Amino acid sequence: MAKSASINMRVDPEFKKKVEKLFSELGLSTTEAINIFLHQALLQGGLPFEVKNYKKANYFAELHQSIEQLEQGKIVIKTVDELEETAN
Repeated sequence: MAKSASINMRVDPEFKKKVEKLFSELGLSTTEAINIFLHQALLQGGLPFEVKNYKKANYFAELHQSIEQLEQGKIVIKTVDELEETAN
């Protein structure tokens, strides 16, 4: 397959060095690793790994539940303390 398109991105220089070292140890260039990721994303029909909210694993489930409650006309009231507790 002819490669004729580019993807440019900016990352922290220290992060880039760490990533390049890791991929090098795996026998890959950063470009090869990114291509593997992109191909896997297409094959999986999404990200090829699970993504979790670093603060709360079920954040999206709770968000979806809140949207459903709103659509059903239910109003849920929470205090600031309750919201902060949910985020932790």
